[in-house]
Amino acid sequence: EPGQEAAQAPAEEPAQVSLEDSMEDDFSWGEESFEENDFVRESAFARDASAGDDAGDDAGDDQEDGADIDFEKLPQEEEMGESSFWERRAFQDRVREDQEEESEIEEETAEDAPKAARELTAEEEVLYASWIREDSDREQIARAIDNVSMAAYVGNVIITGEASLNTLDLAKKMISEIKQSDSNFSGKVAKIPGASLNNRDVAQLLDGLKNGALIIEKAAAMSDGAVEQLSRNLQRENYGIIVVLLDTKKNVKKFLKAHEALRPMFNVRVDVQPMSNEALADFARQYAKENEYSIDNLGMLALHTKIDELQTANHAVNVEDVKEIMDDAIGSASRKTLGHFFDIIFGRRYDEEDMIIITEKDFV
Repeated sequence: EPGQEAAQAPAEEPAQVSLEDSMEDDFSWGEESFEENDFVRESAFARDASAGDDAGDDAGDDQEDGADIDFEKLPQEEEMGESSFWERRAFQDRVREDQEEESEIEEETAEDAPKAARELTAEEEVLYASWIREDSDREQIARAIDNVSMAAYVGNVIITGEASLNTLDLAKKMISEIKQSDSNFSGKVAKIPGASLNNRDVAQLLDGLKNGALIIEKAAAMSDGAVEQLSRNLQRENYGIIVVLLDTKKNVKKFLKAHEALRPMFNVRVDVQPMSNEALADFARQYAKENEYSIDNLGMLALHTKIDELQTANHAVNVEDVKEIMDDAIGSASRKTLGHFFDIIFGRRYDEEDMIIITEKDFV
């Protein structure tokens, strides 16, 4: 690629350090909250007080233009009444825009990504196990890894998902794999909240990480000025760096809508979705089996209860949470107690495959 010459320039062999050790302390900022701005689209139509009877004459033609809208299902239909044709028309346009935006991200991802994805290697299956639930997850991770580029103007990454889904860890693991496979990668990695980037010289920051990687958490909090600096610097010739943007899917959608110029540069994307309780329970059963334990029926009910208790509006339970639950349960089941002694005597300690059975009381 034209932008990779700098990444391939002769350089001293980088020191072999772990990804965590390579994180620059100066840029490892604490969590910062930001107030989400409501995304308000102004109507293309203003109320025309002098329209009078002319509005009624034009209504028939305008309704034909919006024939694909089912007005019976519009939530604000009754509130509008019959007095304002222009309000109705403006609302119709907003609904149409919302419908078009719903599939916007998915269509762009499908267009940018290759039609077929390779299979993950055995090592990658282990590395990304926490974010794999089905084949589609494997495909998007494989596509992302294969399309990340050291050329600054393309191949940068967007990862969406709630913080509880460990999107930061996913970004670190992806960068770690690139570090092992690309000799041009310098090993320099930094992370910074988007809001903090608003007060920094972006060019100076990127120069300090040349041929490395920058992770921007809560990226949608970046100001227009910071985004403009980032965009301009990523288009420099003969310049190599990987930038990873992290935020929720909702925030990223609004962010890219406001900053269309970033789309070609950030053409690699992974959307991390929360797992269902049933999927988490299946993962727990498999995790127990890998450790030579099984879970009986009452134990599974207790596990579901544990998962339900952890699910909140602000926290989506992930596989790391389930591993912690199972580690505690396995620890309880493996203790030598009088109750376990009687379980052995009465044949309740092991299942047909000689695995220790995790029961309801082990989840208490």
